[in-house]
Amino acid sequence: MMDDHCLDFVPTKSSLMRRVKPTHFEAVVYKGYKKKTKEKTNTEIENTKSKKIMTDVDMKKARFEVYKLSKSNLDFTNKHKSNLELAIQLGATPPKRKGINYKELKKERVQQKTSEKEGKFLKMIQRNTKNIKRKTLPAKNSNFKKKREGILDIYGKVKKTAMKS
Repeated sequence: MMDDHCLDFVPTKSSLMRRVKPTHFEAVVYKGYKKKTKEKTNTEIENTKSKKIMTDVDMKKARFEVYKLSKSNLDFTNKHKSNLELAIQLGATPPKRKGINYKELKKERVQQKTSEKEGKFLKMIQRNTKNIKRKTLPAKNSNFKKKREGILDIYGKVKKTAMKS
C-alpha cells in the first residue's frame, strides 16, 4: 500500500523547494542619514534663555517709550484718561461709575422707548408708501414682457386665409 501512495505523488517545483531548506537568511534595514546634534552645555542654555528674556524686556521698554511719546502730545483731559488706561493695564482697579438718580434713569429709558417706537412707525410708513407707489405707477416693462411671452410672436401670426391659398 505504501508503494501505491508513493506512486500517486507527482513531485512539483514547490514540493521540491520545500524539501531543501534555505541555507542563509539575511535581513537588511536601511536607516536615513541624520545629522548629529551637539549637546549644549548648561552655560550655553542659560545664555540663550537670558538673551530671550532681554529681548522681551527690551520690547516692553520700547513699547512703553512709544506710549510715553504719543502721550506727550495730548491735552490734559486726554492725558488723564490715558494715565487711567495705563494704570488699569498694569493691574489697578478701574474707577467706579458715577451714580445716577433713579428717577432720571427711568425718564431716560422711557424717552429711549418712545424714540424707538417712533422710528419703527416711520419705517413702517415709508415701506407702505413705497408699496403704494409701486402699485399705482404703470409697469414700465409690461409691453416688453408681452412681446417676450411667445417665441414666435416676433414673426407675427399666420392667417387661416393665407394658408388656404
